[in-house]
Amino acid sequence: MTPDGLITSEFDDAATIDDETDDLDVDDLQLVVLDLAGTTVVDGALVERAFERAAEAAGIAGSAADSARARAFVRETMGQPTISVFRVLTVDEYQAQHANAVFGSAYVELAAEEGLRPVPGAEELIRRLRAIGVKVALITGFSRATKDAVLDALGWRDLADFALSPAEAGRGCPSPDPKRREAALAFGAVAVADPGVSAEGLGGSLAAFVKAGGRGAAPTIALEFTGAPFALRSLFGMLDVGGILVLVGSVGPAGPSAERPLLPEQLARRLLTVRGVHDYAPHHLEQAVRFLAGEGRGYPFEELVGAVFPLAEVDAALACSEYPRVAVRP
Repeated sequence: MTPDGLITSEFDDAATIDDETDDLDVDDLQLVVLDLAGTTVVDGALVERAFERAAEAAGIAGSAADSARARAFVRETMGQPTISVFRVLTVDEYQAQHANAVFGSAYVELAAEEGLRPVPGAEELIRRLRAIGVKVALITGFSRATKDAVLDALGWRDLADFALSPAEAGRGCPSPDPKRREAALAFGAVAVADPGVSAEGLGGSLAAFVKAGGRGAAPTIALEFTGAPFALRSLFGMLDVGGILVLVGSVGPAGPSAERPLLPEQLARRLLTVRGVHDYAPHHLEQAVRFLAGEGRGYPFEELVGAVFPLAEVDAALACSEYPRVAVRP
């Protein structure tokens, strides 16, 4: 927590320090994490302008309405990895990578033309924090090259203890849960891949498909159970030519990030098939029970259940929020 009085934010966006703050007040403060653009650096809306150049160069711009929604989404996701933002705006991985590269170069060019300046008092604040033993990390959603260019322009290479881009910090949050991959192996998966690792990296999709006897790093059939727009778009972009995408989790209304639909051009050019699975009937429950009593005994389904309640305590079972799944015993 930030001690009262150490850091204040005024209406003129200046960072100020209370010189009367006792160093003993920060005994429990070990690390301060600050964003670059807009927080410690005044960039004059260069992020949005660089995005517009990138979207136009990569062909993401679309209609005026699409462009307006995309700009709003960029503002909403400030601080997130730029490549992740572009992957939401387009299902074409090449297009997203191209846009990300153009964004980085455009931001650096605009910064060189118009200049960057620190938020008044930011540099002094960071030096003061480090002087009293508090570590400072500067973070950004920019690529490593763009981050380094910003630091060089300000002369901030050695200002903070850490300066991290997504490439140096790994996968952003929410991070994929390794327990789900462990569960997949327990339920018969031949290999699993960490989506936070590049396809060619250790634990990436290429190694998983080779281990599984596949011919490449792209799946032929993909099953999407989460309903999360970003997960859907990422999976859609990974499918091999002629692949099949099965949607199971997309049963609720989508948020603003899902307003851009799956492109018909992608479906046609890549020969893809999309199939939805929704709703169930009483006979599905009968089939599930028979499976659990028969072939399902060979799988650790009981490990997926956090707690078991008797039927008389069904209200407590429904109110339980400690586990993602609970069971009611008749």
